[in-house]
Formats: sequence, structure tokens, C-alpha cells
Amino acid sequence: MKAYQSKFIKIALMLLLNQIYTVWEEKDNIITLLSFNISEAFSRILQKQLTHVMKHKKVSRWLINWIFFFMLNRKIILIFDNQKSKILNILIRILQDFFLFLILFLFYNVEFLEICNSTKVEVNSLAFINNVNLLIYKLITERNCKQLEAIHDRCLLWIKKYRTLFASEKYILIHFLKKRRFNMKVLI
Repeated sequence: MKAYQSKFIKIALMLLLNQIYTVWEEKDNIITLLSFNISEAFSRILQKQLTHVMKHKKVSRWLINWIFFFMLNRKIILIFDNQKSKILNILIRILQDFFLFLILFLFYNVEFLEICNSTKVEVNSLAFINNVNLLIYKLITERNCKQLEAIHDRCLLWIKKYRTLFASEKYILIHFLKKRRFNMKVLI
């Protein structure tokens, strides 16, 4: 999985750089990037929310049912030599390195990404599993930050609704510009 992660990171950086250069070709805008991370992503996925999103996206019923039951707390009784054990819990943990995690998280995150890609505010989002990057470009740094703050406020409502967390230590705000005539000290 590590080889895939490296490849995906390179692809994500290429997409980001392509967006930046495309904007600069059109206008001399300031590009502001807000990058953050969803903490403990899979352990916080709500089973009902995931299956709801999959139904909404018209995933086949048998697959939705399989995933729903896959995520349930399972129990087992072991029988050996005509002896039965007590009921035992089977704990299922899906690591982020597991491909199923990547697929399920895309479905789980779809509403969040729709919030980030709002048509009311011109913003481009680039998500890589649980890493989210919001890219906005205007002529004024302050306007970029104000619009990113509005989108971030909507994202906070989503995380509260679905009991998710953002990793506060992984927030990054970066301004990209061609010339140094802009206010680079503006914060969100």
C-alpha cells in the first residue's frame, strides 16, 4: 500500500499545481489553499450515514446490505468437542491501508465534498482520502480568506452532525502568488 500512497500523493500534488498554473494563466490572482485532515476517519464512520449515502448514490442493494452487516458488531459461539463457548464479540477494525476503507470513505465523504464544492462560492476542492484541500482565487487575499472561512463554517456543521473531528494540528493555510504586492499576513 505504501507504493500506492506515494503514487497518489504525487498525483494529488500534480492536480494542485495544474490548478494553480491554470489560474495564473487566466489572471494574476492570489490563490489561497486551506488544507486540513479528518481525524480517525474510519472509526467514526456512522453505519447508517454510510448506507444512506450509498442508497442516495444508487449503489446496488446487495452491496449496501453486505457493507452494513460487515460493519456491525458481530458475535460468534465456538463449538469444539461438543462444548459451546459463551457468546464472543468479534471486533472488526479496518485500517486506512485497506482498500475497502478508501472506497467506503469516498461514499461517506460525498456530502462533505458537495459542501466544499459549493457553487455559491467559487472554490475548488481536492480530497485525498481524509485530507481535504480547499483552493480559492481572487485578486484580494482578504476576500479569499473570508470565503474560505464561510465554507469552513459549513464544514464544521457537517462534522458536528456526523460526529467526525478535524485534526487541529494539521491545518495549513498557504497563499500562492506571482508577485509580492499582496497582504500575506491574513488569517482565517
